[in-house]
Amino acid sequence: MLSLNKIAKCLLSNSRTFQTSAVLKHDTMFNHRDTKEDNLDIKFEFSNENKKRIDAILAIYPEGHKRAAMIPLLDLAQRQHGWLPISAMHKVADILDLPKMRVYEVATFYTMFMRKPTGKYHLQVCTTTPCWLRGSDDVMSCLKKKLNIGVGETSKDGQWTLSEVECLGACVNAPMMQINDDYFEDLTTKDVESIIDDLKNGKTPTPGPRSSRYASEPMDGLTSLKEEPYGPGYKVGARARRVVFFTWIVSLEVGLHVQQQVVLVFGLFVAYGTLKLRIDAALESDVSAQAVESRVRVAAPGAGVHRALVDDGQVVLDSGGRMKGASAVHVWVT
Repeated sequence: MLSLNKIAKCLLSNSRTFQTSAVLKHDTMFNHRDTKEDNLDIKFEFSNENKKRIDAILAIYPEGHKRAAMIPLLDLAQRQHGWLPISAMHKVADILDLPKMRVYEVATFYTMFMRKPTGKYHLQVCTTTPCWLRGSDDVMSCLKKKLNIGVGETSKDGQWTLSEVECLGACVNAPMMQINDDYFEDLTTKDVESIIDDLKNGKTPTPGPRSSRYASEPMDGLTSLKEEPYGPGYKVGARARRVVFFTWIVSLEVGLHVQQQVVLVFGLFVAYGTLKLRIDAALESDVSAQAVESRVRVAAPGAGVHRALVDDGQVVLDSGGRMKGASAVHVWVT
C-alpha cells in the first residue's frame, strides 16, 4: 500500500514548476492604497505648456466624443510627473467631465501607465519566447547585476526601474529592451553594459539594432529585392498600351461611366497579362516552336532554323524547334 509521502513525491516529480513575471504585490496594479507619494492631499496641475497641448488634443475630437482623449491626457500627465498618481487621474476626469471610475478603468487596464513611483529610466526587458530563445535571460541578469535591483524595483537614487514585459513587437531583432520611448535591439550583455554606462554618464545611446543591421533585414545581407525597382509600365508592351488607349476613347464615345471604364480597362490588362504569361511559360518550359507558332510570329530564314520575334531581340530555335539558351519573356501577340 502506497504511503501519502510516496504519493506526494510522485505528484511533485511529475509536476511543472512555473514563475510569475510580475511583481509579487501585483494587486497595486488594480487597487489604490494611500502612500506618502500618492494620496489625494497631493494636488496635481498640468503645466502651462501642457495645458496648450491639452487644448490641441481636445480640438481633434468632435463634441460629444471628448472622452476619447483620455489615454493621450493620461500619457501627458505621466510624462509630466514621471508616473501616474491618483490626483492626476482625478484631474483628467475633471477636464473630460467624466466619472473618476471611468479614468480608473483605463489607467488600471493598460500596463503603459505606471501607478507607483518610477525611475528616470524605465527599463522594460522582453522575455517572450523569441527574445528568451535569443538570450533575454542574460540581458535581464546583466541589468540586475549592473543596477543592483530586481524586477519591479526602483533604485534608491530614483534613476532606474526594471520591468519584465511581454512582447514589444520587435521579435526579429531579439533580444531587445525598451528604455523610456526607445527600443534597443540585437542585444548582447556587452551592449547592455555600454548602454547603461552611457546613460550614467549623461550620454544618449543610439537606439535601434546594436548589430550591423540598419533595421530588420537579414543578418547576412539581403536574400531578395536586390535589383532596382522596375519603372511604371514594366512588362506592358506598346501594343497593350495602344489597345487600352483605343478602348478608353471608345468608352468615352459610347458614354460609359467612369467605373465602367475602369473595369473595362482593368479587364483588358488582366486578359493581356494572362495571355503573355501563358506564352512565356510555354517558351521557358522548352516546348517546340510548333506548339506556340499559333501565338507568336515565326519566320524561317534557313533550313531547320526558326526565329521567334520578341520585344527585346530574337530567340534562336534549333532544328528541332526548341529554344536555345535564351530567356525570352516578351513576345509579339498576333
